[in-house]
Amino acid sequence: MIQNSDFLDVLSERAPTGTHLWTNAFTGDPGHTNAPWGGSKYIPGRSDVDSLVNRNTYYSVSALKAVNSAVSRKNENFARLLALVADDPDITRLNGEPSFIIETSPGKYQTGIFIVSDDPNASDIAVVNGLLSAMANVGLMPVDGSGNNAVRYCRLPVGLNQKPRAVGDFQHRLIAWNPEVEHTLLDAAEIFGVSFDSADHARASSSSSEPQDKKLNDLVKNIIAGEALHDSINRLAGSLIASGLHGGSVTNLLRSLMEVSGRRKLDPKTWQERYDYINEAVVSAEKFRQKQQQKQEFTEKESEHIYDLSALKPVEFVIDGFISNKITVIAGPPGVGKTSLLVPLAFHAAHLCKDDSELKPMLKRRIIYVTEDAEQVERIIYGICKHEQIPEPKEGFRYWFRIENAKRQKDEDLSDFILKMRQQYAVTLGPEQNEYAVEPLIVLDTSNATIDLDNENDNAEAGKVLSAIKEAMGRSAIWLVAHTSKVTSKTEADQMSARGAGAFEGDANAVAYLLNLDGQRFLTLGKRRFEADFTDIKFESYSNSENVLTPWGDTQIVRYRYGIPHKSNTEERISAKESNAEFEKAALRFNIRSEILRILAEHGDMSKSQVKKQVKGKSEIKDEVIFDLVEEGLVVVRKGSHNADILHILNPRPYRSSCSHGNN
Repeated sequence: MIQNSDFLDVLSERAPTGTHLWTNAFTGDPGHTNAPWGGSKYIPGRSDVDSLVNRNTYYSVSALKAVNSAVSRKNENFARLLALVADDPDITRLNGEPSFIIETSPGKYQTGIFIVSDDPNASDIAVVNGLLSAMANVGLMPVDGSGNNAVRYCRLPVGLNQKPRAVGDFQHRLIAWNPEVEHTLLDAAEIFGVSFDSADHARASSSSSEPQDKKLNDLVKNIIAGEALHDSINRLAGSLIASGLHGGSVTNLLRSLMEVSGRRKLDPKTWQERYDYINEAVVSAEKFRQKQQQKQEFTEKESEHIYDLSALKPVEFVIDGFISNKITVIAGPPGVGKTSLLVPLAFHAAHLCKDDSELKPMLKRRIIYVTEDAEQVERIIYGICKHEQIPEPKEGFRYWFRIENAKRQKDEDLSDFILKMRQQYAVTLGPEQNEYAVEPLIVLDTSNATIDLDNENDNAEAGKVLSAIKEAMGRSAIWLVAHTSKVTSKTEADQMSARGAGAFEGDANAVAYLLNLDGQRFLTLGKRRFEADFTDIKFESYSNSENVLTPWGDTQIVRYRYGIPHKSNTEERISAKESNAEFEKAALRFNIRSEILRILAEHGDMSKSQVKKQVKGKSEIKDEVIFDLVEEGLVVVRKGSHNADILHILNPRPYRSSCSHGNN
């Protein structure tokens, strides 16, 4: 069995004298924001790489040099790339034998090729970064926003992948080990189907402003001189196809240039390989142009709707018979558990549910969940997968359910974001469903965290945002999650409203409301522009907690909650409402509480009697609410003149109305 030290010894043989390898090992979820990614120098015979394997184990792909007598895993310390590693390539379609393949999670592989020690390109960080960017662009490694891909971590042969999953930790598996296999950076890149010359082009991208004619002329010269054939053929084919030239004409032109190429006599084997590759290059260019034209169609929408009276058109549903693939506003009061209920419902849209679930839709689509609390969503997913026994799809959970951190965006930026998500995350179903293209579900949780409005009560401003979303969304589905203006005792959806501008509801295709009735959660449809098969979903709530080891060596109890959706009906919802005798009182108390906090936030310190006069409701309930606010530490009481109780709110900002300009 190959130990981690054996693997690192092979890597060390290719490292320049005076440089160092770098390793890291830690327990816990590597996706956690506080994961300890530091690591340390690897010292043969002294570093504990073979015993500390009951955790995540990593190595850096590059040899590192000291800068100012210090070694760190930073670009400035880069000395040489030792192994070119791709994440999850199709290992059945490699263009050569790799040095190693490590299964890092079920069905996921890191495939690596050792780089020969005398290749000058492997020591040129500009070339290396250009190549790694090219690999990232085709999905062979993650895009590193910090620009540190040249010194990135990969998993060692022995260790655990402790990303949360229902089946627990995954033991790394070394499934191929060919340490004698090594290649130059050029050859290693082509084994993964990536042109080395495109990496060099990325390094010199500043020349992209040169006139197009000069660029084409240079490419022709390259082919005739026999230089950079692979990249020159690709780029020339792409330019000519993009100009509208027929594929057959492009093929003939490229073959004519290759016939007089100087590489034909000097290196007939390579020449023949590149000559035979011409047809593939032209076909690829034609496919790329077709994709670009399809992208353009996303943004070019005719104003006229072409209708056909010969037959009715079907409604495309996200949840069959309940939510369609347009804009749905989902609103609920604070504390109802919107995220913990909507994440499991969105899971159903991606078929991440039990096969016999009555809410599993016909169409399977990818989910982009935009949230102001990504860690909460992660905990919910962890709970669902662990307790509902949802099997991990072969593409992985992150393929079907993507978490995006929310940021407030104006209408133009939000429109661009939706277009990008549609282009990147549409899926084509199998032949049994006529290879139908299904666009993603994009959940904006919440509207306030994702849409930048100067005034949420301005219908014109909100309407402008909704219009931009509609123009960009195509056949995707948008769930716009919002807060209701206050807790209400009403049970009928058409009597409720989302907080802020009415345009969100008025312009949406459907509106649904989340209710908490005596601890029972319901999602009920309000206004909608389609006929629904049913109007209510009931959620069965679950909660649990686990002891978690923190990065600072302590233990912590982490809790999570989620709700599994089931079909319901109006009668069941009303029955739950009627059984809740305390609901009206709870609603009244909440509204009194909100009003007291608003008054204190906007007007500053006031006597208890003054506050009570400005709030409607029974005196004893107002006294109880003020007592609770003091107990919770939101409000403090001090004695004023004539021994009056003066109320002071500690943090007024969250409780001011949007149009208020109260004291700071």
